[in-house]
Amino acid sequence: FDEHATDGRKVAARPAAGAVAAAPAAPAPAAAASGSATAAVPPVAAGAEGNFRSACRKRHLAQSGPPAAKWVDSACTEEWGRVVAAQPLAEALLTAHGAGPGPVEGLRRALPMVRWAARPDQGELLSGRIGGYGAGLGGAAGRADRFIASWRATGAEIPVDLPGALEARGATLTLTRCEKQGAGEGERAWQVNLAGRQPFALAIAQRTAPTGDALSYWVAEARLDQQPAPRGPTRCEPFW
Repeated sequence: FDEHATDGRKVAARPAAGAVAAAPAAPAPAAAASGSATAAVPPVAAGAEGNFRSACRKRHLAQSGPPAAKWVDSACTEEWGRVVAAQPLAEALLTAHGAGPGPVEGLRRALPMVRWAARPDQGELLSGRIGGYGAGLGGAAGRADRFIASWRATGAEIPVDLPGALEARGATLTLTRCEKQGAGEGERAWQVNLAGRQPFALAIAQRTAPTGDALSYWVAEARLDQQPAPRGPTRCEPFW
């Protein structure tokens, strides 16, 4: 009930008995606030497959001429399959990038799609698996600043196209370095731009086995911070 003085004076309201006066909430620490905000992961865009196939056909026909018409559709179907296979890795990468660099335990919680191992691989803070692919976090002193994806097999073709998977989600990739190191082997780096996010660097080193008993490998590293992509020559022969 409101209180009134018997002589008509106004009296400031008092809290009810047993109630605690509300105090303004203290602002969250900057680190906690930034750590809790995670950018939404964009889905595969509508029409991504059609756009990919159209660009794929145009590229093969330009490179190989009219004879490519006999096999271009099957080739583009195979290439789109690698884009689809890379989508779980793209989702994990973009989830990690959306969370940003920070304590490794926070990023572990942000990536429930990874089956984390009890012990990390050499050079990683945390290591795990996404399906048949390796997934890890790199950095120093318990602070992660890189998402790492990997694959290895004997005498096999590389089964994923991570740049294509990111492009299917609306990303624009600008090649900043391309270095061929041997038959089927080399490294590439890109600056990746995606609406609503800070640009980030992506680097991929890969090798397709020249013989059936040799090792094929593929390792991708995406920066979670603002470090720019490494630069160098970008006109190299295809090695993938």
